[in-house]
Amino acid sequence: MLAIYTRLSRESEDSNSIENQIREGKQFAKDKGFEYKIYNEGEGISGGAEIKYRPQLEMMLADMTSGKITAVYTRKGERIARNVHTWYTFADLVKEKNIEVYYQGVLQQISTPDGTLFSRLLSDFNTYTIDKQSYLTKRSLLDNVLEGKAHGKSTPLGYKADAGGYIVIDETEKPIVEKIYEMCLDGKGSTTIKHYLNNNNVPTRYSKKEGTYKVKDRRTGIITNKNRKDVKWSDNQVQAILKNPMYKGKRKWNDQFVDCPAIFNELYWQKVQHQYNHNARTKNTGKKVDHKYLLKGLLECDQCNRNYYGRTRVNKRDNYYMCSSKRYKDLKCTNRAINIDVLDDIVWNVMYDDNLYHKIANSYKQGDVIKRRDQLKLKVSTHNKEIENLSKQHKRTIDLVLKGLVDESEITESKKRIARETLTLNEILEKDKEELRQISNENKILTEFKIDWGKGAKIEDANLADAINQRLTKKYRQVGFMPSYNEKKRLLQKYVKRIFINYNHIARVYSIRFCYNLPIKDEVHLVDANYIFTYDVTKDIFDETEFYPSNKFTDKKKQETVEKLRGFSVR
Repeated sequence: MLAIYTRLSRESEDSNSIENQIREGKQFAKDKGFEYKIYNEGEGISGGAEIKYRPQLEMMLADMTSGKITAVYTRKGERIARNVHTWYTFADLVKEKNIEVYYQGVLQQISTPDGTLFSRLLSDFNTYTIDKQSYLTKRSLLDNVLEGKAHGKSTPLGYKADAGGYIVIDETEKPIVEKIYEMCLDGKGSTTIKHYLNNNNVPTRYSKKEGTYKVKDRRTGIITNKNRKDVKWSDNQVQAILKNPMYKGKRKWNDQFVDCPAIFNELYWQKVQHQYNHNARTKNTGKKVDHKYLLKGLLECDQCNRNYYGRTRVNKRDNYYMCSSKRYKDLKCTNRAINIDVLDDIVWNVMYDDNLYHKIANSYKQGDVIKRRDQLKLKVSTHNKEIENLSKQHKRTIDLVLKGLVDESEITESKKRIARETLTLNEILEKDKEELRQISNENKILTEFKIDWGKGAKIEDANLADAINQRLTKKYRQVGFMPSYNEKKRLLQKYVKRIFINYNHIARVYSIRFCYNLPIKDEVHLVDANYIFTYDVTKDIFDETEFYPSNKFTDKKKQETVEKLRGFSVR
Protein backbone atom coordinates (compact mmCIF):
# COMPACT_ATOMS: atom_id res chain seq x y z
CA MET A 1 0.00 0.00 0.00
CA LEU A 2 1.14 3.54 -0.81
CA ALA A 3 1.27 6.16 1.93
CA ILE A 4 0.48 9.68 0.69
CA TYR A 5 1.92 12.10 3.23
CA THR A 6 0.86 15.76 3.07
CA ARG A 7 1.74 18.75 5.19
CA LEU A 8 1.77 22.52 4.80
CA SER A 9 4.11 24.14 7.28
CA ARG A 10 4.27 27.56 8.82
CA GLU A 11 7.62 28.14 7.15
CA SER A 12 6.44 27.01 3.70
CA GLU A 13 7.28 29.47 0.94
CA ASP A 14 5.46 27.68 -1.86
CA SER A 15 1.78 27.74 -2.62
CA ASN A 16 1.24 24.01 -2.86
CA SER A 17 -2.00 23.59 -1.00
CA ILE A 18 -2.98 20.44 0.83
CA GLU A 19 -5.63 19.81 -1.81
CA ASN A 20 -3.02 19.92 -4.58
CA GLN A 21 -0.70 17.57 -2.69
CA ILE A 22 -3.51 15.06 -2.15
CA ARG A 23 -4.69 15.32 -5.77
CA GLU A 24 -1.17 14.70 -7.09
CA GLY A 25 -0.66 11.78 -4.70
CA LYS A 26 -3.92 10.12 -5.77
CA GLN A 27 -3.04 10.55 -9.44
CA PHE A 28 0.37 8.96 -8.84
CA ALA A 29 -1.27 6.01 -7.04
CA LYS A 30 -3.71 5.55 -9.92
CA ASP A 31 -0.93 5.68 -12.54
CA LYS A 32 1.17 3.09 -10.67
CA GLY A 33 -1.75 0.87 -9.65
CA PHE A 34 -1.21 1.40 -5.92
CA GLU A 35 -3.85 1.13 -3.23
CA TYR A 36 -3.29 4.13 -1.01
CA LYS A 37 -3.85 5.67 2.40
CA ILE A 38 -3.66 9.42 3.01
CA TYR A 39 -1.81 10.77 6.04
CA ASN A 40 -2.78 14.44 6.03
CA GLU A 41 -0.98 16.41 8.74
CA GLY A 42 -2.83 19.57 7.75
CA GLU A 43 -1.69 23.17 7.73
CA GLY A 44 0.53 25.03 10.17
CA ILE A 45 2.59 21.99 11.24
CA SER A 46 6.33 22.66 11.20
CA GLY A 47 8.69 20.11 9.70
CA GLY A 48 10.93 20.74 12.69
CA ALA A 49 8.28 19.53 15.13
CA GLU A 50 8.89 16.28 16.98
CA ILE A 51 7.08 13.14 15.91
CA LYS A 52 4.86 13.37 19.00
CA TYR A 53 3.35 16.59 17.64
CA ARG A 54 2.76 15.09 14.20
CA PRO A 55 0.16 12.35 14.76
CA GLN A 56 -0.24 11.51 11.09
CA LEU A 57 3.50 11.00 10.66
CA GLU A 58 3.55 8.92 13.82
CA MET A 59 0.72 6.77 12.44
CA MET A 60 2.48 6.39 9.09
CA LEU A 61 5.72 5.27 10.78
CA ALA A 62 3.72 2.72 12.79
CA ASP A 63 2.11 1.36 9.59
CA MET A 64 5.53 1.22 7.94
CA THR A 65 6.86 -0.75 10.91
CA SER A 66 3.97 -3.24 10.74
CA GLY A 67 4.53 -3.83 7.00
CA LYS A 68 1.21 -2.28 5.98
CA ILE A 69 2.98 0.45 3.96
CA THR A 70 5.39 -0.56 1.17
CA ALA A 71 5.82 2.83 -0.54
CA VAL A 72 5.64 6.51 0.43
CA TYR A 73 4.70 9.48 -1.75
CA THR A 74 5.29 13.10 -0.75
CA ARG A 75 5.92 16.31 -2.65
CA LYS A 76 9.36 16.99 -1.16
CA GLY A 77 11.68 15.39 1.36
CA GLU A 78 11.19 18.31 3.71
CA ARG A 79 7.49 17.40 3.92
CA ILE A 80 8.65 14.37 5.92
CA ALA A 81 11.10 16.21 8.16
CA ARG A 82 13.19 19.28 8.69
CA ASN A 83 14.50 17.72 11.84
CA VAL A 84 17.60 15.50 11.91
CA HIS A 85 16.30 13.02 14.45
CA THR A 86 12.91 12.64 12.70
CA TRP A 87 14.56 12.14 9.33
CA TYR A 88 16.96 9.50 10.65
CA THR A 89 14.01 7.63 12.18
CA PHE A 90 12.19 7.68 8.83
CA ALA A 91 15.25 6.82 6.72
CA ASP A 92 16.32 3.93 8.94
CA LEU A 93 12.83 2.48 8.72
CA VAL A 94 12.86 2.80 4.91
CA LYS A 95 16.11 0.83 4.75
CA GLU A 96 15.01 -1.78 7.27
CA LYS A 97 11.66 -2.50 5.57
CA ASN A 98 12.87 -1.90 1.98
CA ILE A 99 10.21 0.77 1.39
CA GLU A 100 10.14 2.82 -1.83
CA VAL A 101 10.05 6.61 -1.45
CA TYR A 102 8.78 8.97 -4.18
CA TYR A 103 9.14 12.76 -4.37
CA GLN A 104 6.64 14.13 -6.91
CA GLY A 105 6.57 10.70 -8.54
CA VAL A 106 10.37 10.30 -8.73
CA LEU A 107 11.82 7.25 -6.96
CA GLN A 108 14.51 8.20 -4.44
CA GLN A 109 17.53 6.00 -3.79
CA ILE A 110 17.50 6.49 -0.04
CA SER A 111 18.62 2.94 0.75
CA THR A 112 21.86 3.14 -1.28
CA PRO A 113 25.04 4.48 0.36
CA ASP A 114 25.06 7.53 -1.93
CA GLY A 115 21.34 8.08 -1.41
CA THR A 116 21.70 7.80 2.36
CA LEU A 117 24.55 10.33 2.38
CA PHE A 118 22.71 12.78 0.15
CA SER A 119 19.41 12.50 2.06
CA ARG A 120 21.12 13.03 5.40
CA LEU A 121 23.05 16.02 4.10
CA LEU A 122 19.77 17.43 2.83
CA SER A 123 18.11 16.76 6.18
CA ASP A 124 20.98 18.42 8.02
CA PHE A 125 20.62 21.43 5.73
CA ASN A 126 16.86 21.61 6.38
CA THR A 127 17.51 21.43 10.13
CA TYR A 128 20.12 24.17 9.78
CA THR A 129 17.56 26.29 7.92
CA ILE A 130 15.03 26.01 10.75
CA ASP A 131 17.66 26.66 13.42
CA LYS A 132 18.83 29.71 11.52
CA GLN A 133 15.28 30.98 11.15
CA SER A 134 14.77 30.52 14.90
CA TYR A 135 18.01 32.37 15.68
CA LEU A 136 17.16 35.22 13.32
CA THR A 137 13.63 35.46 14.77
CA LYS A 138 14.97 35.73 18.30
CA ARG A 139 17.57 38.25 17.15
CA SER A 140 14.89 40.26 15.37
CA LEU A 141 12.70 40.27 18.49
CA LEU A 142 15.59 41.52 20.59
CA ASP A 143 16.38 44.22 18.02
CA ASN A 144 12.73 45.32 18.10
CA VAL A 145 12.79 45.46 21.90
CA LEU A 146 15.99 47.52 21.90
CA GLU A 147 14.37 49.80 19.36
CA GLY A 148 11.34 50.27 21.61
CA LYS A 149 8.84 48.15 19.70
CA ALA A 150 6.18 45.89 21.20
CA HIS A 151 6.40 42.12 21.03
CA GLY A 152 3.37 41.43 18.86
CA LYS A 153 0.33 42.92 20.57
CA SER A 154 1.47 42.01 24.06
CA THR A 155 1.88 45.02 26.33
CA PRO A 156 1.03 45.54 30.02
CA LEU A 157 -2.04 47.49 31.05
CA GLY A 158 -1.39 51.18 30.46
CA TYR A 159 0.63 50.65 27.28
CA LYS A 160 -0.12 49.99 23.63
CA ALA A 161 1.67 49.77 20.28
CA ASP A 162 1.33 52.73 17.93
CA ALA A 163 0.97 52.48 14.15
CA GLY A 164 4.70 51.87 13.80
CA GLY A 165 4.73 49.14 16.42
CA TYR A 166 6.45 51.28 19.06
CA ILE A 167 5.38 51.10 22.71
CA VAL A 168 3.55 54.22 23.89
CA ILE A 169 1.46 55.03 26.96
CA ASP A 170 -2.26 54.25 26.57
CA GLU A 171 -3.93 57.34 28.00
CA THR A 172 -7.28 55.53 28.45
CA GLU A 173 -5.73 52.80 30.63
CA LYS A 174 -3.17 54.95 32.42
CA PRO A 175 -5.68 56.19 35.07
CA ILE A 176 -6.39 52.55 36.07
CA VAL A 177 -2.69 51.94 36.75
CA GLU A 178 -2.42 55.24 38.62
CA LYS A 179 -5.41 54.31 40.81
CA ILE A 180 -3.90 50.93 41.65
CA TYR A 181 -0.62 52.52 42.71
CA GLU A 182 -2.42 55.26 44.63
CA MET A 183 -4.52 52.74 46.60
CA CYS A 184 -1.42 50.67 47.41
CA LEU A 185 0.35 53.77 48.70
CA ASP A 186 -2.70 54.43 50.92
CA GLY A 187 -2.13 51.07 52.58
CA LYS A 188 -4.70 49.03 50.60
CA GLY A 189 -3.84 45.40 49.86
CA SER A 190 -4.26 43.66 46.53
CA THR A 191 -7.55 42.04 47.62
CA THR A 192 -9.09 45.39 48.55
CA ILE A 193 -7.89 46.90 45.26
CA LYS A 194 -9.29 43.94 43.34
CA HIS A 195 -12.74 44.35 44.90
CA TYR A 196 -12.70 48.10 44.22
CA LEU A 197 -11.96 47.51 40.53
CA ASN A 198 -14.59 44.79 40.15
CA ASN A 199 -17.26 46.70 42.09
CA ASN A 200 -16.70 49.76 39.91
CA ASN A 201 -16.83 47.70 36.68
CA VAL A 202 -13.27 48.57 35.69
CA PRO A 203 -12.49 46.24 32.74
CA THR A 204 -9.43 44.02 32.73
CA ARG A 205 -7.24 43.92 29.64
CA TYR A 206 -8.47 40.40 28.88
CA SER A 207 -12.18 41.23 29.30
CA LYS A 208 -11.98 43.73 26.44
CA LYS A 209 -11.44 40.91 23.95
CA GLU A 210 -14.28 39.15 22.16
CA GLY A 211 -14.98 35.45 22.29
CA THR A 212 -14.58 32.71 24.86
CA TYR A 213 -11.83 30.80 26.62
CA LYS A 214 -11.71 27.28 28.07
CA VAL A 215 -11.41 26.39 31.76
CA LYS A 216 -10.64 22.87 32.97
CA ASP A 217 -11.85 21.74 36.38
CA ARG A 218 -8.83 20.27 38.19
CA ARG A 219 -10.88 17.63 39.98
CA THR A 220 -13.33 16.42 37.33
CA GLY A 221 -11.40 17.26 34.17
CA ILE A 222 -14.55 18.87 32.73
CA ILE A 223 -13.81 21.69 30.28
CA THR A 224 -16.23 24.62 30.12
CA ASN A 225 -16.30 27.71 27.91
CA LYS A 226 -16.27 31.11 29.58
CA ASN A 227 -16.88 34.51 28.04
CA ARG A 228 -13.82 36.73 27.96
CA LYS A 229 -15.96 39.71 28.97
CA ASP A 230 -16.67 37.93 32.27
CA VAL A 231 -13.01 37.91 33.33
CA LYS A 232 -12.61 39.76 36.63
CA TRP A 233 -9.70 41.31 38.45
CA SER A 234 -7.71 38.94 40.63
CA ASP A 235 -5.10 39.46 43.34
CA ASN A 236 -2.40 38.18 40.98
CA GLN A 237 -3.30 40.71 38.29
CA VAL A 238 -3.08 43.60 40.76
CA GLN A 239 0.19 42.32 42.20
CA ALA A 240 1.73 41.90 38.74
CA ILE A 241 0.97 45.54 37.93
CA LEU A 242 2.35 46.79 41.24
CA LYS A 243 5.63 44.87 40.81
CA ASN A 244 6.23 45.50 37.09
CA PRO A 245 9.35 47.72 36.61
CA MET A 246 8.06 48.76 33.18
CA TYR A 247 5.93 51.41 34.89
CA LYS A 248 9.13 53.15 36.01
CA GLY A 249 10.53 52.99 32.48
CA LYS A 250 12.52 49.70 32.66
CA ARG A 251 11.22 46.95 30.41
CA LYS A 252 12.56 43.49 31.24
CA TRP A 253 13.48 41.26 28.30
CA ASN A 254 15.00 37.90 29.23
CA ASP A 255 17.85 38.85 31.56
CA GLN A 256 18.25 42.51 30.67
CA PHE A 257 16.38 45.78 31.14
CA VAL A 258 15.60 48.14 28.28
CA ASP A 259 14.43 51.74 28.57
CA CYS A 260 10.76 52.40 27.72
CA PRO A 261 8.16 55.14 28.35
CA ALA A 262 7.54 55.55 32.09
CA ILE A 263 4.18 56.20 33.76
CA PHE A 264 5.84 56.96 37.14
CA ASN A 265 9.23 58.33 38.06
CA GLU A 266 11.59 55.86 39.73
CA LEU A 267 11.38 57.50 43.17
CA TYR A 268 7.57 57.16 43.28
CA TRP A 269 7.72 53.57 41.97
CA GLN A 270 10.23 52.59 44.68
CA LYS A 271 8.05 54.25 47.31
CA VAL A 272 5.09 52.12 46.20
CA GLN A 273 7.27 48.98 46.30
CA HIS A 274 8.21 49.75 49.88
CA GLN A 275 4.54 50.26 50.82
CA TYR A 276 3.51 47.09 48.93
CA ASN A 277 5.99 45.01 50.93
CA HIS A 278 4.88 46.73 54.15
CA ASN A 279 1.21 45.97 53.35
CA ALA A 280 2.06 42.31 52.81
CA ARG A 281 4.01 42.06 56.09
CA THR A 282 1.44 43.81 58.26
CA LYS A 283 -1.69 42.41 56.65
CA ASN A 284 -4.20 41.76 59.44
CA THR A 285 -6.98 39.37 58.53
CA GLY A 286 -8.25 38.95 62.08
CA LYS A 287 -8.61 35.68 63.95
CA LYS A 288 -8.87 32.85 61.50
CA VAL A 289 -11.74 30.44 62.04
CA ASP A 290 -11.30 27.05 60.41
CA HIS A 291 -14.75 26.22 59.05
CA LYS A 292 -15.10 22.67 57.78
CA TYR A 293 -17.13 21.98 54.67
CA LEU A 294 -17.94 18.30 54.28
CA LEU A 295 -18.90 18.57 50.61
CA LYS A 296 -16.11 20.88 49.47
CA GLY A 297 -14.96 19.98 45.95
CA LEU A 298 -18.00 17.80 45.22
CA LEU A 299 -20.73 20.38 44.50
CA GLU A 300 -21.46 21.92 41.12
CA CYS A 301 -24.08 24.40 39.94
CA ASP A 302 -26.34 22.60 37.46
CA GLN A 303 -27.12 25.90 35.73
CA CYS A 304 -23.72 27.50 35.05
CA ASN A 305 -21.37 24.58 35.94
CA ARG A 306 -19.38 26.62 38.44
CA ASN A 307 -18.45 25.11 41.78
CA TYR A 308 -20.61 25.58 44.86
CA TYR A 309 -18.57 26.70 47.87
CA GLY A 310 -19.30 26.92 51.58
CA ARG A 311 -19.78 30.11 53.53
CA THR A 312 -20.47 30.20 57.26
CA ARG A 313 -19.90 32.19 60.43
CA VAL A 314 -19.54 31.15 64.02
CA ASN A 315 -22.98 32.59 64.83
CA LYS A 316 -24.46 30.72 61.81
CA ARG A 317 -25.88 33.93 60.37
CA ASP A 318 -24.34 32.78 57.11
CA ASN A 319 -24.40 29.02 56.71
CA TYR A 320 -24.85 27.83 53.16
CA TYR A 321 -23.29 26.39 50.03
CA MET A 322 -23.62 28.81 47.14
CA CYS A 323 -22.67 29.09 43.47
CA SER A 324 -19.26 30.72 43.08
CA SER A 325 -20.77 33.09 40.48
CA LYS A 326 -22.25 35.04 43.43
CA ARG A 327 -18.79 36.45 44.02
CA TYR A 328 -19.23 38.58 40.90
CA LYS A 329 -22.02 41.08 40.69
CA ASP A 330 -22.53 41.01 36.93
CA LEU A 331 -22.71 37.22 36.49
CA LYS A 332 -26.31 36.23 35.88
CA CYS A 333 -26.58 32.74 37.39
CA THR A 334 -29.78 32.66 39.46
CA ASN A 335 -29.23 29.34 41.22
CA ARG A 336 -29.99 29.61 44.93
CA ALA A 337 -27.76 28.81 47.90
CA ILE A 338 -28.68 25.84 50.11
CA ASN A 339 -28.23 25.39 53.85
CA ILE A 340 -25.01 23.55 54.72
CA ASP A 341 -26.46 21.42 57.53
CA VAL A 342 -29.43 20.39 55.40
CA LEU A 343 -27.37 19.38 52.37
CA ASP A 344 -24.71 17.60 54.44
CA ASP A 345 -27.44 15.60 56.14
CA ILE A 346 -29.20 14.73 52.87
CA VAL A 347 -26.00 13.56 51.20
CA TRP A 348 -24.87 11.51 54.17
CA ASN A 349 -28.25 9.78 54.52
CA VAL A 350 -28.34 8.96 50.81
CA MET A 351 -24.88 7.40 50.95
CA TYR A 352 -25.63 5.41 54.11
CA ASP A 353 -28.87 3.96 52.71
CA ASP A 354 -28.80 0.15 52.30
CA ASN A 355 -30.44 0.60 48.90
CA LEU A 356 -27.19 1.94 47.48
CA TYR A 357 -25.48 -1.40 48.12
CA HIS A 358 -28.27 -3.26 46.32
CA LYS A 359 -28.00 -0.91 43.33
CA ILE A 360 -24.31 -1.74 43.00
CA ALA A 361 -25.02 -5.48 43.22
CA ASN A 362 -27.80 -5.25 40.61
CA SER A 363 -25.59 -3.33 38.18
CA TYR A 364 -23.19 -6.29 38.15
CA LYS A 365 -26.02 -8.78 37.65
CA GLN A 366 -27.41 -6.81 34.70
CA GLY A 367 -24.02 -6.49 32.98
CA ASP A 368 -23.94 -2.68 33.01
CA VAL A 369 -20.37 -2.73 34.31
CA ILE A 370 -18.80 -4.76 31.50
CA LYS A 371 -18.96 -2.02 28.86
CA ARG A 372 -17.50 0.62 31.19
CA ARG A 373 -14.77 -1.79 32.32
CA ASP A 374 -13.71 -2.45 28.70
CA GLN A 375 -13.66 1.29 27.98
CA LEU A 376 -11.43 1.90 31.00
CA LYS A 377 -9.06 -0.92 30.05
CA LEU A 378 -8.58 0.64 26.61
CA LYS A 379 -8.01 4.08 28.15
CA VAL A 380 -5.45 2.74 30.62
CA SER A 381 -3.61 0.92 27.82
CA THR A 382 -3.57 4.09 25.70
CA HIS A 383 -2.30 6.21 28.61
CA ASN A 384 0.53 3.73 29.26
CA LYS A 385 1.59 3.81 25.61
CA GLU A 386 1.59 7.62 25.58
CA ILE A 387 3.68 7.72 28.75
CA GLU A 388 6.09 5.18 27.25
CA ASN A 389 6.38 7.32 24.09
CA LEU A 390 7.15 10.38 26.20
CA SER A 391 9.86 8.41 28.01
CA LYS A 392 11.36 7.42 24.66
CA GLN A 393 11.24 11.05 23.52
CA HIS A 394 13.11 12.06 26.64
CA LYS A 395 15.78 9.43 26.04
CA ARG A 396 16.13 10.41 22.37
CA THR A 397 16.48 14.05 23.36
CA ILE A 398 19.25 13.19 25.82
CA ASP A 399 20.97 11.04 23.17
CA LEU A 400 21.04 13.97 20.76
CA VAL A 401 22.82 16.05 23.41
CA LEU A 402 25.29 13.25 24.22
CA LYS A 403 26.05 12.78 20.52
CA GLY A 404 26.70 16.50 20.17
CA LEU A 405 23.97 16.94 17.56
CA VAL A 406 22.22 19.64 19.60
CA ASP A 407 23.18 21.86 22.50
CA GLU A 408 21.51 21.20 25.85
CA SER A 409 20.08 24.72 25.91
CA GLU A 410 18.12 23.93 22.74
CA ILE A 411 16.15 21.12 24.40
CA THR A 412 15.18 22.92 27.61
CA GLU A 413 11.63 23.66 26.46
CA SER A 414 11.27 20.14 25.08
CA LYS A 415 12.28 18.62 28.43
CA LYS A 416 9.80 20.86 30.27
CA ARG A 417 7.01 19.91 27.87
CA ILE A 418 7.72 16.20 28.24
CA ALA A 419 7.73 16.55 32.04
CA ARG A 420 4.40 18.43 32.00
CA GLU A 421 2.71 15.97 29.67
CA THR A 422 4.02 12.99 31.64
CA LEU A 423 2.73 14.43 34.92
CA THR A 424 -0.72 15.13 33.43
CA LEU A 425 -0.97 11.68 31.85
CA ASN A 426 0.05 9.99 35.09
CA GLU A 427 -2.67 11.87 36.97
CA ILE A 428 -5.30 10.83 34.41
CA LEU A 429 -3.95 7.28 34.39
CA GLU A 430 -4.24 6.95 38.16
CA LYS A 431 -7.86 8.18 38.11
CA ASP A 432 -8.84 5.72 35.37
CA LYS A 433 -6.96 2.87 37.08
CA GLU A 434 -8.74 3.64 40.33
CA GLU A 435 -12.13 3.58 38.61
CA LEU A 436 -11.19 0.35 36.83
CA ARG A 437 -10.16 -1.12 40.15
CA GLN A 438 -13.46 0.02 41.63
CA ILE A 439 -15.52 -1.95 39.12
CA SER A 440 -13.29 -4.90 38.18
CA ASN A 441 -13.84 -7.10 41.21
CA GLU A 442 -17.47 -7.52 42.16
CA ASN A 443 -16.97 -9.38 45.45
CA LYS A 444 -14.17 -7.12 46.57
CA ILE A 445 -16.06 -3.92 45.79
CA LEU A 446 -19.27 -5.04 47.45
CA THR A 447 -17.37 -6.23 50.51
CA GLU A 448 -15.29 -3.07 50.68
CA PHE A 449 -18.40 -0.91 50.37
CA LYS A 450 -20.03 -2.70 53.30
CA ILE A 451 -16.89 -2.40 55.40
CA ASP A 452 -16.47 1.30 54.61
CA TRP A 453 -20.04 2.05 55.61
CA GLY A 454 -19.99 -0.07 58.77
CA LYS A 455 -22.59 -2.57 57.58
CA GLY A 456 -20.57 -5.79 57.90
CA ALA A 457 -20.51 -8.41 55.17
CA LYS A 458 -21.62 -12.01 54.71
CA ILE A 459 -18.50 -13.79 53.54
CA GLU A 460 -18.24 -17.54 52.95
CA ASP A 461 -14.51 -17.54 53.72
CA ALA A 462 -14.48 -17.88 57.55
CA ASN A 463 -10.98 -16.40 57.97
CA LEU A 464 -11.82 -13.41 55.82
CA ALA A 465 -15.10 -12.89 57.62
CA ASP A 466 -13.34 -13.03 60.98
CA ALA A 467 -10.73 -10.49 59.84
CA ILE A 468 -13.45 -8.13 58.57
CA ASN A 469 -15.47 -8.40 61.76
CA GLN A 470 -12.36 -7.66 63.83
CA ARG A 471 -11.72 -4.57 61.69
CA LEU A 472 -15.32 -3.45 62.06
CA THR A 473 -15.23 -4.02 65.81
CA LYS A 474 -12.08 -1.95 66.13
CA LYS A 475 -13.25 0.74 63.75
CA TYR A 476 -16.76 1.29 65.03
CA ARG A 477 -16.51 -0.13 68.57
CA GLN A 478 -19.83 -1.89 68.03
CA VAL A 479 -21.73 1.23 68.97
CA GLY A 480 -23.14 2.04 65.56
CA PHE A 481 -21.73 3.87 62.59
CA MET A 482 -20.25 7.13 63.94
CA PRO A 483 -17.25 8.04 61.80
CA SER A 484 -15.22 11.17 62.41
CA TYR A 485 -15.46 14.22 60.16
CA ASN A 486 -12.28 13.22 58.32
CA GLU A 487 -13.58 9.67 57.83
CA LYS A 488 -16.86 11.01 56.48
CA LYS A 489 -15.02 13.26 54.05
CA ARG A 490 -12.81 10.36 52.91
CA LEU A 491 -15.80 8.16 52.20
CA LEU A 492 -17.64 10.85 50.26
CA GLN A 493 -14.57 11.70 48.19
CA LYS A 494 -14.12 7.99 47.45
CA TYR A 495 -17.65 7.15 46.36
CA VAL A 496 -19.08 10.44 45.05
CA LYS A 497 -17.87 11.94 41.79
CA ARG A 498 -20.09 15.03 41.67
CA ILE A 499 -23.29 16.44 43.17
CA PHE A 500 -25.25 18.87 40.98
CA ILE A 501 -27.49 21.50 42.58
CA ASN A 502 -30.42 23.12 40.76
CA TYR A 503 -33.15 25.35 42.22
CA ASN A 504 -36.50 25.93 40.53
CA HIS A 505 -37.72 29.38 41.56
CA ILE A 506 -41.30 28.79 40.42
CA ALA A 507 -41.84 25.51 42.26
CA ARG A 508 -39.39 26.51 45.02
CA VAL A 509 -37.76 23.08 44.91
CA TYR A 510 -34.10 22.02 44.98
CA SER A 511 -33.02 19.18 42.71
CA ILE A 512 -29.92 17.35 43.98
CA ARG A 513 -28.39 14.97 41.42
CA PHE A 514 -25.84 12.41 42.60
CA CYS A 515 -23.12 11.22 40.23
CA TYR A 516 -21.20 8.31 41.80
CA ASN A 517 -17.75 6.80 41.55
CA LEU A 518 -19.63 3.51 41.39
CA PRO A 519 -21.07 1.38 38.59
CA ILE A 520 -24.57 2.81 39.06
CA LYS A 521 -26.58 5.51 37.31
CA ASP A 522 -27.10 9.05 38.58
CA GLU A 523 -30.07 9.58 40.88
CA VAL A 524 -32.06 12.62 41.93
CA HIS A 525 -33.37 13.72 45.34
CA LEU A 526 -35.59 16.74 45.92
CA VAL A 527 -36.00 19.09 48.87
CA ASP A 528 -38.40 22.01 49.24
CA ALA A 529 -37.22 25.56 49.92
CA ASN A 530 -38.47 25.35 53.54
CA TYR A 531 -36.46 22.17 54.12
CA ILE A 532 -39.50 20.26 55.38
CA PHE A 533 -39.09 17.07 53.35
CA THR A 534 -36.58 15.32 51.15
CA TYR A 535 -37.96 13.15 48.38
CA ASP A 536 -36.22 10.15 46.85
CA VAL A 537 -37.55 10.22 43.29
CA THR A 538 -36.50 6.63 42.54
CA LYS A 539 -38.07 5.02 45.59
CA ASP A 540 -40.97 7.51 45.99
CA ILE A 541 -40.11 7.97 49.69
CA PHE A 542 -40.35 11.13 51.79
CA ASP A 543 -38.27 11.94 54.88
CA GLU A 544 -38.51 14.87 57.24
CA THR A 545 -35.24 16.80 57.27
CA GLU A 546 -35.34 17.48 61.02
CA PHE A 547 -34.01 20.94 60.24
CA TYR A 548 -37.00 22.54 61.95
CA PRO A 549 -39.04 21.21 64.91
CA SER A 550 -41.83 18.94 63.68
CA ASN A 551 -44.50 21.31 65.00
CA LYS A 552 -43.22 24.36 63.10
CA PHE A 553 -45.37 23.55 60.06
CA THR A 554 -49.00 22.52 60.02
CA ASP A 555 -50.16 19.18 58.69
CA LYS A 556 -51.76 21.01 55.78
CA LYS A 557 -48.45 22.67 54.88
CA LYS A 558 -46.68 19.34 55.07
CA GLN A 559 -49.25 17.66 52.82
CA GLU A 560 -49.00 20.47 50.29
CA THR A 561 -45.22 20.06 50.28
CA VAL A 562 -45.50 16.31 49.68
CA GLU A 563 -47.83 16.87 46.73
CA LYS A 564 -45.58 19.57 45.31
CA LEU A 565 -42.45 17.41 45.46
CA ARG A 566 -44.18 14.39 43.97
CA GLY A 567 -45.73 16.53 41.24
CA PHE A 568 -42.42 18.20 40.48
CA SER A 569 -40.68 14.87 40.04
CA VAL A 570 -42.94 13.64 37.26
CA ARG A 571 -42.69 16.75 35.08
